[in-house]
Amino acid sequence: MCVNNRFFQALFLSATLALTSFSALQANPVVSVVPVSKEVISPTAMVSGQVQSRHASELSAGVNGKLVWIAEPGTAVAEGGVLAEVDARPYELAVRQLEAQLKRKNIEIERTKRDLERLSDLYQKQAISAREIDNMQADLALLQSDEELLQLQLEQAQDDLKKTTVRAPFAGVVTERLQRAGEDVTGTAPLLGLVDVEHLEIRFHGPLAYSDFTRQAAQVSVYYSGGDTRMPLRTVIPVSDARSQTFTGVLKIPADMQGAFRVGELVTVAVPAALPAEHFVVPRDALVIGKGTTSVYVIDSENKAQEVKVSIAGGSGDYVNVVGKLQNGQRVVVRGADTLRHGQMVKVLSTREFPLTTIGS
Repeated sequence: MCVNNRFFQALFLSATLALTSFSALQANPVVSVVPVSKEVISPTAMVSGQVQSRHASELSAGVNGKLVWIAEPGTAVAEGGVLAEVDARPYELAVRQLEAQLKRKNIEIERTKRDLERLSDLYQKQAISAREIDNMQADLALLQSDEELLQLQLEQAQDDLKKTTVRAPFAGVVTERLQRAGEDVTGTAPLLGLVDVEHLEIRFHGPLAYSDFTRQAAQVSVYYSGGDTRMPLRTVIPVSDARSQTFTGVLKIPADMQGAFRVGELVTVAVPAALPAEHFVVPRDALVIGKGTTSVYVIDSENKAQEVKVSIAGGSGDYVNVVGKLQNGQRVVVRGADTLRHGQMVKVLSTREFPLTTIGS
């Protein structure tokens, strides 16, 4: 019986200690903190972007004829590689015909030159009139003009013959085939699509009002499937239509990162929404948003929570710029602020005890 009494006394004492400990924890809520920092940063707006090739074309032959061969989609070709062939027979015949005509014209010119020399001798002997010399010289000039025209026609025919073999203007991959072998094609009809998959860039559209801020930025942040990085700005086109009210920006993908992206891939671009300015910076999780108010809690030297009203001046990623009565280095509550009251005592836990797993991850 004595043993049972001692057991119940011990059990009662343990329960009392547990309740006391629980009450103490309730009286002093636990929080995690990070220091307030003051930095010169620019607020950003997140917009969508797309990876595009710097070289993408729909290629045509430039001549009419029957398509005898065309590359399959997915075929990789080097610059100058053959992509399609148009029946060259009619163009070969045209070249041969003009070559024959040019040869015949050269014979006529040589004969006329010899006739002119004979007439010149006769004219020196006063056997013929000057009119006959003038007529012969005019005939020679006409023949030489005809020769020039034939030469131009021959060059055009040779160029057409060359076009019957469609070659890649740059190294790339065939993305689509718009015509098939055996079909009659026109010179302007697209035959296939070719895309350079080695030289890429990112195009994005941002609010037109932010175009000047973006143009002044040397680099912007890009978030993609493999993480995030900073990329240099290639150009900004601050022109929009009445409906979209957006500008176009182009980012240069560094050579050492080309392999991390694919044509058509969607990314997120942080577009500068204002000029860089000095602001207090706190984690987004530190904000306590009420009815029409936004505040943060800072912890003073006595471990008391002090509410500070702030206004948001933009942000980037997990952090926001705020304006309020803060000081650089103050401890701002990141976890546990939602239930705090002004002046309440708190227990500050270390990051090991209360890890901030989402900040900066």
